[in-house]
Amino acid sequence: MIEVRNVEKYYGANGNVTKALDNISFTSADGEFLCIMGASGSGKTTLLNCISTLDSLSAGEILFDGVPRSTIKEAEMAAFRRRNLGFVFQNYNLLDSLTLGENISLSLLVNAVDPAAVPARVAQLAHEVGIEPLLDKFPSQVSGGERQRCAFARAIINTPKLIFADEPTGALDSGSAMKLMQIMGALNQTMHASIFMVTHDALCASYAERVLFLKDGKLFSEIVKGEKSKRDFYHEILDGVSLLGGQTVC
Repeated sequence: MIEVRNVEKYYGANGNVTKALDNISFTSADGEFLCIMGASGSGKTTLLNCISTLDSLSAGEILFDGVPRSTIKEAEMAAFRRRNLGFVFQNYNLLDSLTLGENISLSLLVNAVDPAAVPARVAQLAHEVGIEPLLDKFPSQVSGGERQRCAFARAIINTPKLIFADEPTGALDSGSAMKLMQIMGALNQTMHASIFMVTHDALCASYAERVLFLKDGKLFSEIVKGEKSKRDFYHEILDGVSLLGGQTVC
């Protein structure tokens, strides 16, 4: 479980300070698929980076299963990320000199998994995300959607407890975006890993269980899918976007 308690984040110095996050608090249960939306500059990516330990806090606390982030020593943080966190970014962040299979397997090898067990694990996950026939190809030889599915496979190959996705469909066409969201939603159910996703796309957000809306660094509102259909939840998300003041969500 993730607990975000009164988190604040400031940037700048010498009288030129920007408050990116303003006293944000919420709790996310194990296995929840949570989406963060808001206008440009609302603080959504900053919040994601703070929760994922990629950025520091100015005030407040974030707890992982009751353990305060501030108590995790710097020397332990890298190991904590490798064991517990997976990351998916808009620009894929694949290594161009490695095949898709090698990109996926790299995190297994970094975590000292038995090399003999790696090919079977990579092949199984590649099958689940629909890129098994492409494992011998390089990133430049496949489509953007296939590269992003590879990036997602790499993020979850170590079965992390938490997956962080920052605009994972931002560089994809609509068909590839929906395919990725279907895969993320299905694996969220089977792996029971928590997913925190930043997106500007209401249709992508409708795959989540809950949506948080940020405005000017503050938690503005939230909606929960519950028993609603995906269509009804999608329209409720659009209503939530409109309540932000008609700003372009991006």
